[in-house]
Amino acid sequence: MSPSAITSPPAPTGRLTRAALRAALATALTEAGAIWAWQGPRGAPAVWDESRGPSDLDLWWAPTADQKRDVLAALRRVSPYAVVAESADTRRLQHLSLAFEVAGDLAVIDFTEGDLRVGAVLLVPAADITVDDSESTAPRLAGTAGAADLLVRPLLRGKVPPAARLDQARACWAQASQARREAALDRWRGQIGEEADTIAEVLGGDTPDDYLARRVRGRLLRRTIAPSGLRAAWA
Repeated sequence: MSPSAITSPPAPTGRLTRAALRAALATALTEAGAIWAWQGPRGAPAVWDESRGPSDLDLWWAPTADQKRDVLAALRRVSPYAVVAESADTRRLQHLSLAFEVAGDLAVIDFTEGDLRVGAVLLVPAADITVDDSESTAPRLAGTAGAADLLVRPLLRGKVPPAARLDQARACWAQASQARREAALDRWRGQIGEEADTIAEVLGGDTPDDYLARRVRGRLLRRTIAPSGLRAAWA
């Protein structure tokens, strides 16, 4: 699809709002035919619409080169943007952060591409990521990818998610097949060791203890400074 084929909504009169920017983004992604999903808990995009300051709008996608070009061209027509950060190293999280000027603020959109990772830790490879697209403008990461995004990702960053987000993670885990859960658990054991089994227990309904996030974060740090991860970390 050529850039001219995407008909993103025009910017409203006056300064662009976050809600209008997000609507344009969803339209561009859908019309380009890209596979994508919002990240974070349900309602996070709407919360971002009303936010101020540095909070990101996070989404995952697996675009072709043409789809990426089309979406970025459509966004450029809606509003100029600046690239805040970009990483294409396949050994770590591949992402693109764009900053847009909106009414009274800057709005940052962060695109995670391909594998779902936190630093050197691989959570779910792109080929295993599933998306619940029953709501065309609000697709969500599903199955083990949803569980990883909602629970494992914040744990690796040193935080235990709130109860509502944890419940959503458990629902995603429950909807995945036994084979996919076992494959994910085996992968996490290889990445973060025995804490993967504790995470599986939490996803099964156990209450996380007060030190789980600290221990999981420690696993990430040790993996980051291990000889196998130093080159990617330095880059």
